[in-house]
Amino acid sequence: MKCTFKGPHLFDTADRYRDYQCQQEGEFDSLCIFHVEKTRPAGPTQTQLTKWGELNQRCDKEFLQLVEKQLNDPDVAECDFRGFHLPTLALPKMVSKPMNLHDAQIDFVMLDGVEFLGRVDFGDCKLREIADFSNCIFRETVDCYNTEFMQSALFAETKFMSEAKFWGTKFKAVWFNYSEFATVNFFMAEIDGKAVFDHATFSNLAMFTHSKFNGDATFLKAVYDSASSFSSSIFSALADFEDTEFGAMSNFHKATFLGRVRFRNSIFKNVSFAALDLGKDSDVVFETLSLAKASFLDTNLQEIRFRDVRWHRLVGSAFLGRRRASLWDEFSPSGEKQREFERIAENYRQLVLAYERKRDFEIAEDFHIGEMEMRRKKMAADIKDPRVRKIREWINSYSLYRRLSNYGTSYVQALLVLVLFLCVFSIAFLYSGFRTTENPQRIIEYNVLADSSHHHVSTREWAGDYLSAMSLCASIATFQRERFYEPVPGISRFWLFASAVGLTGQVAMILLALRRRFRR
Repeated sequence: MKCTFKGPHLFDTADRYRDYQCQQEGEFDSLCIFHVEKTRPAGPTQTQLTKWGELNQRCDKEFLQLVEKQLNDPDVAECDFRGFHLPTLALPKMVSKPMNLHDAQIDFVMLDGVEFLGRVDFGDCKLREIADFSNCIFRETVDCYNTEFMQSALFAETKFMSEAKFWGTKFKAVWFNYSEFATVNFFMAEIDGKAVFDHATFSNLAMFTHSKFNGDATFLKAVYDSASSFSSSIFSALADFEDTEFGAMSNFHKATFLGRVRFRNSIFKNVSFAALDLGKDSDVVFETLSLAKASFLDTNLQEIRFRDVRWHRLVGSAFLGRRRASLWDEFSPSGEKQREFERIAENYRQLVLAYERKRDFEIAEDFHIGEMEMRRKKMAADIKDPRVRKIREWINSYSLYRRLSNYGTSYVQALLVLVLFLCVFSIAFLYSGFRTTENPQRIIEYNVLADSSHHHVSTREWAGDYLSAMSLCASIATFQRERFYEPVPGISRFWLFASAVGLTGQVAMILLALRRRFRR
């Protein structure tokens, strides 16, 4: 009589075992030697242990014979071992046909160096003891959907040349060091212990979305040639990405960091750390790397430590020989979605506080400028007409603040503007009229065109009178009560009020910038 195995899960029978019929002889309550449970008996006698050991040895021997038979049989398209309970999984060094071990229960897996030429299905398998896949080569898809590795899994130097699926896979601990992946998917995978991906290479898409790393996870010198995603993943302990190279787009959106996280000497081309969830005991460090194209929207940057980080610097934004450090979000292409200036400004404000806390005031000033720029642009964000929006961006109080002193950060710029104001107001007084305060009074007033009241003067005389006008402006800027010059009645009095506001206000801008720069 044939084995009557129909599948271990009642609700899976219709789908996964609809056409399945085991071809082995049923001898253990209608089950064959491969499908019968071989769990070690509890509290066994010596006789029970002996029978259990003999059954396992027989199963191992007959399984190897079955593998050889199916591999050599031209009528067999796939090695079908669904639902087998194997004491040991050991195969020839070359497996030329697709292999199906769906729902199998395996104690020891010893496949070091085996090459699989066809598809391999370990879906829903339970691997009870150490599983050694080191140096294996999977040339086609390997499926470990919902597989459970109850002890350590070793995939060191393993090559996955096609897609590797680890959806919902549970690992006790796993080593993928020096492994090579084409496309790999760890969606909702969970690793209770150590997870090692050191020196691993990922040629195509690498998905770790919604994965859980409950123990230490290391990715030292791993290389991602294409896109990678750790979106919504949870790192409960150490997460070490030192010397990791991320190619294309990398995504840590909504990832949770609960322990120590280190990105040191990592290489990013384009990465999102948006909406990170940082636990109260987390310690996230970015050190000696470039974040020129990194997004941190909705992440609290005050809780992250930045050491020797190179930020985005916009080409052509240099003023007085220096380009300011900025966030990539400020300049990244926004597509159809309107950039949310308030969220970017919030990140800038957090960086200002973070860098001021470690007394790096120069970078803190750069981020203060970034925050003010977001405030300036936000004032026109709701205007649909691009031309009107551009005009509104540059005609507002923030834009004036920028022109006067670069948002209170540049005393050099503020000083240059003050000199410009002095020159302009001096011209205004020179052509509207002012006079000496000492007797006999002398009125100095110029006109653009000569008339009966004004005569031609030499350049030297004009320069002397212009310096006198500048002396009047300087006395206004320095709050002098007794002046050598005063405006004459008329429009010159208007320039007195205007210069009092403009010059004294600009002096305040200089003092503010000096305080910000030298408060250390």
